[in-house]
Amino acid sequence: SYQKQTNKSAQDWSDVINLTFQLNESPNETFLQDVAEVVDIDQWLRFFATNEVLNNEEGGLILGDQSGGDEYAMYRGSVDTRFQMVPVDLDEMFRSTKAPLVRFAGVTALRRLVNHVDVLPEYGAQVWELANVVLTPDVVKSTLVEALGPLGTEAQVDSIVSFLDRRRD
Repeated sequence: SYQKQTNKSAQDWSDVINLTFQLNESPNETFLQDVAEVVDIDQWLRFFATNEVLNNEEGGLILGDQSGGDEYAMYRGSVDTRFQMVPVDLDEMFRSTKAPLVRFAGVTALRRLVNHVDVLPEYGAQVWELANVVLTPDVVKSTLVEALGPLGTEAQVDSIVSFLDRRRD
């Protein structure tokens, strides 16, 4: 279900093939090093942690790409060629404060990555930092009011802040 948005005419899928190979087939002994060559692991962890803290139920790679690839995007640069996750389709957030913070059960490769002994503590640290430093009520209020301007209402901002407070608990 992959769709290239750039360099379409080249029809070169070797980067995506290598990504999926490294995530699925790298031996345990070199798994993290192999994956780190094709994935910006820190960025992926921050992306996944943000999706989970905000309870993005849209789907995407984290839930197994059940929608055919239109619920997430990846970017691969020409200088830093590691894949990065890109947020898209964010209209299904802030729904359940009780949703799990690790929903990789149906995605073997992501479960393998996040559950790696050297990665899981970093994922946990990302979740903690988002919940307790980045997405605090004061920060969220000031950021949303500035970002939304006249498009957002005080009730909408308060609703998001309330969601995050309950999610943090």
